[in-house]
Amino acid sequence: MTEQMQANPDTLVLAPADRLAIARALTADFEAFLAPGERFDVKGEVKPEYLYTQIILRSADKSFQIDLESVTVSREENPSAVAITDHDGLELLFDFLRVQLYEFFRADRSMRFHVDWRAYAFEGYTLRFRANITSPSLDARADALLAADKVVN
Repeated sequence: MTEQMQANPDTLVLAPADRLAIARALTADFEAFLAPGERFDVKGEVKPEYLYTQIILRSADKSFQIDLESVTVSREENPSAVAITDHDGLELLFDFLRVQLYEFFRADRSMRFHVDWRAYAFEGYTLRFRANITSPSLDARADALLAADKVVN
C-alpha cells in the first residue's frame, strides 16, 4: 500500500488507487453476499497517535449502509501493546474488519454491532472496533420532516 500526504504533514491517508484496489478485493471476496448495486468504500489513516481503517458498504438507493471502523490502541493506553508499523498496522486493521464483515454476512445480515469503541485482541495486537448499520435515505427523509416542522412552528 502506498500512502499519500494530506494537508496535515502528520497525517497519511491511503492513496485513491489503494482505496480502489481494496474495495475491488472486498467486492471479489464477498460477491456472493452482495445485493445488486451494493458498493464498498474504504478509508485508511495514519497519525502519530493511531492507525485507523474504515470499510463502508452501501446500497445504490441508500436504503442500507454499514460502517465498520477499527483503530489501534495507543501505547499510552496499553503500554504492553506490541509496536506495529504503519503498513502492517493498516493491513492488520483491514484484516480484522474483513473478519467482522464475513461474520455479518454469515449471520445473514442479522448480526448486531455496538456503536461505541470496544477493545479486541486480534493476532497478538490490541485494537478497537465499532460498527453501525443505518438507512441514509430514511435519515434524510426524517431530517426533511423535522426541518419542515420547524418552518411550520
